Amino acid sequence: MSLWVLLALFAPVGDDAGEAAAQRARLSAHPLDRALAWDDAATASTEAAWRLNAARAYAAAGPGFCSDARDRYTAALAPAASPPLTAADRAAAEHEAGALADRCQARVTLADFVGPVAAQAVPPPMPDGIDRPFEPVARDAQGLRLWPGAWHLRLGEGLTARYLTVCAAPGEALALNAAQAEPLPEDAKARSKAHNARGLAAAEQRCVAAAEFRLAADAALNEAYLVNAGVSLSADPPDCDGARQAFDAFLARCNVCRDRDDVLTRRRALERACEANLAVRVRPAGTVQIDGVPGLTRQVFRGRHVIRAEAAGHQPEQRTVWVQSDTRVDLDLRPAPPAAPASTVGSGPPSGLTEVVEPAPTSTSRRKVWGWTFGAAGLVIAGVGTGLLVAANGKDDDLAALNAKVGDEGVTRKAAQALADDRDTFAYTGGTLIGVGAVVITAGVVAWFWGDATMPVSVAPSADGFVVGGTF
Repeated sequence: MSLWVLLALFAPVGDDAGEAAAQRARLSAHPLDRALAWDDAATASTEAAWRLNAARAYAAAGPGFCSDARDRYTAALAPAASPPLTAADRAAAEHEAGALADRCQARVTLADFVGPVAAQAVPPPMPDGIDRPFEPVARDAQGLRLWPGAWHLRLGEGLTARYLTVCAAPGEALALNAAQAEPLPEDAKARSKAHNARGLAAAEQRCVAAAEFRLAADAALNEAYLVNAGVSLSADPPDCDGARQAFDAFLARCNVCRDRDDVLTRRRALERACEANLAVRVRPAGTVQIDGVPGLTRQVFRGRHVIRAEAAGHQPEQRTVWVQSDTRVDLDLRPAPPAAPASTVGSGPPSGLTEVVEPAPTSTSRRKVWGWTFGAAGLVIAGVGTGLLVAANGKDDDLAALNAKVGDEGVTRKAAQALADDRDTFAYTGGTLIGVGAVVITAGVVAWFWGDATMPVSVAPSADGFVVGGTF
């Protein structure tokens, strides 16, 4: 196997794309651009250090990316990250992640409540209404610590528990009145209606109202409440992602509903307010996908989008971009490396270079091929020799019968001698071939277990019979 084939087999997959993205990250001036490029590099490889770089860039991009930075720190510190961080980088990452939490988490005080508090994150509505568990929330002298987003708090336990919905902003200090927390019924439909009523009552707090409507929809899998969530989040200025997710969840749950046409109209109005044009130019000309959809241009919601470009003879590239307004992205694809030759027969060194012949690497499969080859050849040779010995024994019986008839009419000593010579020739040749076969079989055994992949062995006639040569 040639050196080029070995390099092609053992080169790490994705390293070229990862290093190209990492180089782009190093040259990016804006923290968000660096973070997106480090994300691309980490997607193409398993480098924990690149995830750490993405976490640091997101942390520098501003409070709007606190959760992104937290998730990248978690991924970089995960035990499965490979290759793992060095001890110094791990210690630095743990310290930075703690500092990020101090800076990004909201502080919520419940001065008039003493007891256990649990929290349930309120993510975008899920089409299948997946239940999300309440998790205990640690409290310190400054109160609860919550990451940015909508949270459903449970104060107390059991039948006396009361519930409160809160929206936390990065680094915010919130003082809540525990008296605002209310019990909720156990029945799913009644609970859903209670959440809807709480959302209507909190109409001026858009984030809280939308969270209550999402909880109402998930409690009883009632898609109608998602319309309320989408409408509340569509108010000017719109929460583009939240409103879109609410409307899309409604449309996914409801194929034939009374409000479907109205939701479609609101969804199109949201697109006009929130979408921007994303155009891609790739050199050389090739195929482009934007968020998995083929095309060079697409109307997209503001935020994160993934572009993938391919062209014949060039390495594909994946680029993550953040769209705030009409955006054009230029991609210059790199030529693909030369393909490894399928065979090295007849090949030589490039012109002007001296070829250096190196021992081929030992290969178990090659050794077994040599072993099978020599073993089979040895068996054939020994088999022919055995056949000649059997024939010689047959001629020996014929010679005994012929000697008994010497002197009879037509039977001479000369005929008996000729038959004896034939017998001796068969016996000598058969014995020699059996010996050669045994040697060749031995060479096959040696090649199978100990021989070099290119072990040269030869069998040649000599004045005394046969000579077996080679390296064992």
